[in-house]
Amino acid sequence: MKFNINDTVRAKLTDYGTQYYTLFHRTLGVSVPAAIKSVEMPLWELMQIFGPTLHMGMRELPFVDNEVEIVRWKPGRPSKGTWLPLPSSCQSKARPARRKGAS
Repeated sequence: MKFNINDTVRAKLTDYGTQYYTLFHRTLGVSVPAAIKSVEMPLWELMQIFGPTLHMGMRELPFVDNEVEIVRWKPGRPSKGTWLPLPSSCQSKARPARRKGAS
């Protein structure tokens, strides 16, 4: 089966997953409802948020039964993701001007 990382996925969050999701957004200065129990967003966003928690031998699971459901993207349906701009500290800085003769 093929799917695109822009396709929407859905996951039920464990208590740890809810805490991590809230902490992630808090570091960006964005509030999140405390009672959030599931998320639906593009796969790339799920990987961006929960990637640091996913590794071999992980003791805390962010998703119930360690499952993520693929919800196919449909043209015309807006994403229900929580896309947020990167904080200014993460945005790339303007490149310095090149010196003459530098390749």
